Amino acid sequence: MVELIKLNREWFDSIFVSIKPWSVARLASHKEVWVRCYVLPISLWNKDCFARVVGETTTLISIDNATLLWENLQYARLKIRLEIDRYVRVAKKMKINDHLLSIFIIEEFSVFTFDQCNGSHNNYESSHSISSSETYVQQSVFSVGSGEEERAAGLRRNSG
Repeated sequence: MVELIKLNREWFDSIFVSIKPWSVARLASHKEVWVRCYVLPISLWNKDCFARVVGETTTLISIDNATLLWENLQYARLKIRLEIDRYVRVAKKMKINDHLLSIFIIEEFSVFTFDQCNGSHNNYESSHSISSSETYVQQSVFSVGSGEEERAAGLRRNSG
């Protein structure tokens, strides 16, 4: 690789700011995944509420088009950013606009499809975004962890 770079130095310099050898320290610390949010009333389907429901340890990235357009009312489909070693499988009780709810959030594991490549999801900045009256959320007791224990147990079973 060093020889290739030397032979094409001008081209590499025009494309890359710097080239450094790979190391474990350069691994990604976060990932983006799709999750399904169940039992959240449709009247609360808005960016602010979704961001609060997914929690403080994750970041809401986008909202699926089918959710924005209310094409699928069984669950809200959201893209979130979280630590790479985390798995999302959460049941939590939340008080939202004076209603106590048990909300379930589960990470999707699907095969990448052509539709996903063509952008079947949309950012919440879309003109089709859903609005609602002011939403306030109070989080209470978590009834299920985020799945690290199950994931770690699965990894131990598969490696042994």
